[in-house]
Amino acid sequence: MEEYMLACPTKALTGIDCPGCGFQRAFVDLLRGDLAGSWEHYPPLFPFLLTMLLLLFFLLSRYRYRLHLVVGSFFATVAFIVANYVVKIL
Repeated sequence: MEEYMLACPTKALTGIDCPGCGFQRAFVDLLRGDLAGSWEHYPPLFPFLLTMLLLLFFLLSRYRYRLHLVVGSFFATVAFIVANYVVKIL
């Protein structure tokens, strides 16, 4: 799978990691069952996937009043991505 991964255009142009760098490698590790490797490459993958599952549940269910769960999960994921990026660049 590694030969099909896309290069990060931000890192290619500037040499600086973007907030999403490591997502592809983490996802491939997760597909292989390597949770520790996935966490090491990109920790925000897990809250991102939880947000996507909540969004899918919201869109496919009759419980439309639970939008606050999706919105809360979205903001938690964004905070996780920002925190990960700050730790990575320091």
